Amino acid sequence: MDAGERLLAAISAARSFDQLGSVVVETCAHQFEAEVCTIWRVYVDDKGAPMLRLLAASAKAPQTLAQEVTYAIRDDPNGLNAEGVTAYVAQTKREVHVSSFEQLKVEYGFCWKGQMDKSQWAGQPERYFHSLSAFPLMLGDKLVGVLKLENKANSSEGFSSGDKAAVRALAQNISLAVHAFGLLEKHEERLIQVPATLVAALLRPFDPRQQVSEIVKTVANTLHAEICSLWLVDPSGRNLRLADGFGFSTAARAEQVYSVPDPGVPDRDIKGITAWVAVRKKPFWANSWEELKAHPSWQGQWDQYIWHNRNAAFRCLYAVPLLRQELVIGVLKVENRIGAAFFTESDRALCGIMASLIVLVLDLGQQLRTSLLSDLVHLIRSPIGQVPMNLSALEREIKAVSLPAKSVERIESAITFIKRSLLAVNVTSQTLVAFAQKPTDWVPRHDVQRLSLVMLVRERLKEFGPLLYTGIRLVPHFSPEADSFIISIDITAQTRVRIAIDNIIHNAIKYSKPNGIVDVTLERGNSAALLIIQDAGRGIADEDLPRIFEPGFSRRAPGHPQGTGMGLTTVKQILDGLGWLIQVSSKSAIGTTFTITIPLGEDRDVDDNSGC
Repeated sequence: MDAGERLLAAISAARSFDQLGSVVVETCAHQFEAEVCTIWRVYVDDKGAPMLRLLAASAKAPQTLAQEVTYAIRDDPNGLNAEGVTAYVAQTKREVHVSSFEQLKVEYGFCWKGQMDKSQWAGQPERYFHSLSAFPLMLGDKLVGVLKLENKANSSEGFSSGDKAAVRALAQNISLAVHAFGLLEKHEERLIQVPATLVAALLRPFDPRQQVSEIVKTVANTLHAEICSLWLVDPSGRNLRLADGFGFSTAARAEQVYSVPDPGVPDRDIKGITAWVAVRKKPFWANSWEELKAHPSWQGQWDQYIWHNRNAAFRCLYAVPLLRQELVIGVLKVENRIGAAFFTESDRALCGIMASLIVLVLDLGQQLRTSLLSDLVHLIRSPIGQVPMNLSALEREIKAVSLPAKSVERIESAITFIKRSLLAVNVTSQTLVAFAQKPTDWVPRHDVQRLSLVMLVRERLKEFGPLLYTGIRLVPHFSPEADSFIISIDITAQTRVRIAIDNIIHNAIKYSKPNGIVDVTLERGNSAALLIIQDAGRGIADEDLPRIFEPGFSRRAPGHPQGTGMGLTTVKQILDGLGWLIQVSSKSAIGTTFTITIPLGEDRDVDDNSGC
């Protein structure tokens, strides 16, 4: 077996990149009977300057010490300013051969520094060193490193011409191994940079929409993708909605939705690749338009928004599910890698890592917002808790004394303003906390209780009583069988149901006319209870009705401040999470009716947790 075959066999037997460098130097040291063999590789420092660093060393050169030695590769092809013989070889791309320490000092004294003498020759090179052959490692015209052999055993003349020829024959294979280390280092740096960049995206913005935008841009830049889109599962768990995108026109950022069916459906019944990734909980990639079209779930509904001519413009796609444990919370997609025909296996692995980090970032952001909002709500609600009671006492005092009519009118107007504000603060503060929470965390708890719907509704109406204004009244209508409407629900869900009911009643009050009536009806509808909240107010415009559950959508009520646009969004989120249905009908200038359908299944004893 010649030297080349022996080296290739040793490289093939290496089990890791770390082992590969050691295998090469030990094989070369043995093959050429060198006491010391070292390989130095080119890297770029923090300032962008090319440098040499020890990659591997045979046993005589302690690698732990020598790794700290680096050489600058200066822009001097003659090597006159080189800071060592190793650097001289790198700068000039010439071989160096000496057969004594005296020859080394005479011929290369201008660059010899002896940086490795302490670790290799006990600080006494004049005693222990006697020969050196150093070779530049090239890939084409690119320098990737330097190979050094020192002290040919049993020879006073150094390494033979045959040795040198054999090293030159091996140089290409050694250069490839060194180059692989450089590629690995870049890949590792890329992996290390990803979590730092994504966490930075979390720390900068508080606005969730800005946070999502930062995440999408980070993914696109890291994976060099022309297009990146992030899709999140909505509160119902049945739809994927576009959270944000990069690389396509703003016209495509209108509400885009993929339906997420049950996992048991065949691929052909899943409408879209994005939905398929969510349903199957598997990544998907295609490296041509033909591959994409061949998938049974492909529908092309996204084409009109981002591709004028997909056959000509589209090259590749990679989509990965966002999983929290086994729960899908969204899908991340990248399309068309810049400067390449497709996303590599390395890109896809990195995308998977980023998907996991995105789930973590979104969760951390959610926890941060929820914690801050909870504290804020507590600070707001605590000092105003006793205000409604004091307002009622003030109204009684005013009625008990004789005051001029104009004074009474001004006082009543001020009290009405205060009541409106307090009512808005009470409802909005509770809604903020519910809005900030993740619907996916609203899992059933062990503190399930049986709850009377009549008692729940009466409690909510009583809560509103002290804050009603301008003669508006809440009138209950309970059917004779309403007392039997009992549901089993945990304490946390009870709180959310109260928030949902309060938001609808508050809306009805806001949009009612003075002295108006808000009817609150509880009756049976087939196997469900129907909670109907109806006002005779201004109604909802036809063009606004489809949008009332959209985040941020709001229409200002006369005499009230502009709403947050989160109230009805949170109502829908809560009721969808419970599996309750909400329907809305409205006519302009006549009024609005909200109908909540509450399933009334067969009740079990609350303490029956056997699951049997």
